[in-house]
Amino acid sequence: MANESLTLAKYIVDTDYGDIPRDVAAVTKRSLLDATGVILAAGKLGEGCKQFVSLAIEQGGKKESTILGFGVKVPACTAAFANGSMSHALDFEDTHDRALVHPNAAAIPAALAISESRGNVSGKELITALTLGSDLVFKVGSCCERECG
Repeated sequence: MANESLTLAKYIVDTDYGDIPRDVAAVTKRSLLDATGVILAAGKLGEGCKQFVSLAIEQGGKKESTILGFGVKVPACTAAFANGSMSHALDFEDTHDRALVHPNAAAIPAALAISESRGNVSGKELITALTLGSDLVFKVGSCCERECG
């Protein structure tokens, strides 16, 4: 297993925007817009979303990353939690049928929170991170389907 983890880590570290096919980058950009819209809608319509946001705000901490639609900053991991919860709330997130996962519901909130907290992240770096994050969720989901299904 360690060898596979090392191979996967090397793939993530060694991949840059120029390695991503144009059509894949275009799908990633559409997925980012879609996920943002779903998160914003869920903040108003999603059952339990206001409670997730309240919990995130009550946790306090360094103001690093935005909870989308609420105009408040919280620690990056807390923003990823709140935005990730909202990304699932309406059940409109992207689905990968073969792996039976929602890759962007995990990757997009995490990437947005980390990029905002780090600052100076280019659009190409963000699209690369989103593409690789989604790919990683798919790969792990595919393994689980083979091993557990």
